[in-house]
Amino acid sequence: MPTPVEFVSGSAGTKTHFVCTFKANLSDLPQQLFSSKLSDPPLRGRWAFAVENKDGVVTVGYNHGVLPVGALGRKVSVHLRLEVMSGDKFKDARSERWDPGPAPRRDPESMTPFSGWFLTLDLDKIAERQPWFKPLAKQVQTYRLTMSLRRTPKAERADAASRATRRALLAATSDPDSVRAPKNVCLFFPRDGHLGHRIWTTTAFLEESSPYFKTMLDSGCVEAIPSRSKRQRTEDIKPDIDLTDDGVEKDWDDSDDENDNAVGPADDEESDDDDRDFQRITVREFASSTYRAVLLYLKTGHIVFAPLRSSFREPHTDDQHESRAVFLSNYAEKNPKLPLPASPKSVYRLAHLLQLPDLQDLALDCIITHISTANVTYELFSPVSIAYDEVREAIVDFAAENFAAVKASDAWKEQQEKVDRGEIPGSLIVYRELLSAVFEANAAS
Repeated sequence: MPTPVEFVSGSAGTKTHFVCTFKANLSDLPQQLFSSKLSDPPLRGRWAFAVENKDGVVTVGYNHGVLPVGALGRKVSVHLRLEVMSGDKFKDARSERWDPGPAPRRDPESMTPFSGWFLTLDLDKIAERQPWFKPLAKQVQTYRLTMSLRRTPKAERADAASRATRRALLAATSDPDSVRAPKNVCLFFPRDGHLGHRIWTTTAFLEESSPYFKTMLDSGCVEAIPSRSKRQRTEDIKPDIDLTDDGVEKDWDDSDDENDNAVGPADDEESDDDDRDFQRITVREFASSTYRAVLLYLKTGHIVFAPLRSSFREPHTDDQHESRAVFLSNYAEKNPKLPLPASPKSVYRLAHLLQLPDLQDLALDCIITHISTANVTYELFSPVSIAYDEVREAIVDFAAENFAAVKASDAWKEQQEKVDRGEIPGSLIVYRELLSAVFEANAAS
């Protein structure tokens, strides 16, 4: 008969160190999940120590439940170590490290956040590497599982950001996207008829950077613009590819549109002296400033996010848009060769479309960082929150934890009046998930 796991002790004394001791015969476990809740860990989540035997595959680790990507930090490294009592002391049996990144991270297969950190135990391989373990593996032993989390210090993050900024300046000055030659793809952002903003790039870069672009360009459906010497205005050409989320234009209330509106539209393409064939992709659902920021990130790893527009919407403040404009103006004055800071919500949408999960995580982390009790209601009922489950879950989680303050705010009353007037499509899903989260939070307390 399989031997069940016996939990001995557990502690989560600091935000960076979890230790649990248990007894088990890892070669003879029941086909089930053993879980022991950790009492009052000083981290977000519902933490539990877990051992599972599923179809002969044994895993051991720590489960924190459902959390948004990056809820525990943007740059967190994790070390998980399993030790076994041998004689009168613990010896290392198996360990694994996760490099700095969002905690939790996103599962690349399901595109949902991981629920914790776990070791998969192959007892034969452990015994092969460490022969002393072989006689212990098939008996009940005392094990100790330690997890250490380390947030990357600000100084290290600042140094990494500085290096990315230098790379971005080099890329922006040596290969500006406003210059056509020698590029063969034009991203066109119409603003007034055939006038609008243009970003020039190459098929090779787009295909290498994004699975979405590779599929699009391989399909042969992108509009081919012949050189002026070949072009006849009366000839039939393929219609523009319209680069939108789902082919339907929406009002995203996109603050990056303000960045585009602050810059005059480009000249008519006929004024371009370069007379070579190129491909044109028309973009209607995103601002050119969002694209510039994202394409530079793909080249260099550098991106700067603007504060959420709702951050300036304190009650009875009349100059909220001017405040954001001042922020952008100051940045542009200090960094004239770099793109303007982009809206994290706009970047999240574009990263989702282009299938860039790492950038999605960065944008979501920025959204979470800028949420407060003063602006969370605006974000709850924003088009991005309603359209994207992961963003909404993160915002709902914050609102539920601070619901008393949120419900008493002027912003809550303002948004409720809009909901009552039917001005916020999709608000029902926000209410349903928020009430469920508030109920769970109250039950847990």
